[in-house]
Amino acid sequence: MTPSTPGTAENAKSDSGLELTTNFGTTDYGGPCPPSGTHRYIFYFYALDATLGLDASAKKEEMEAAMEGHLIEKVGWMGVYERASA
Repeated sequence: MTPSTPGTAENAKSDSGLELTTNFGTTDYGGPCPPSGTHRYIFYFYALDATLGLDASAKKEEMEAAMEGHLIEKVGWMGVYERASA
């Protein structure tokens, strides 16, 4: 999103944003899927002063390298999830 973007509706995709491939092998959100027990999931949100110029095939390490020197703020949010018993 650009700084002038007032917000995003649920499940909307930004015209100016980029989604990288997840460990599920797609750009779609896969949701929590712990093997058993309670697991914590940490989501990070980054405010940058530039567009990174990456494509969707970029890996996490490439994204982090491209963000060097452009990070304004980083915020983490942790959620806890436990799969319901069958």
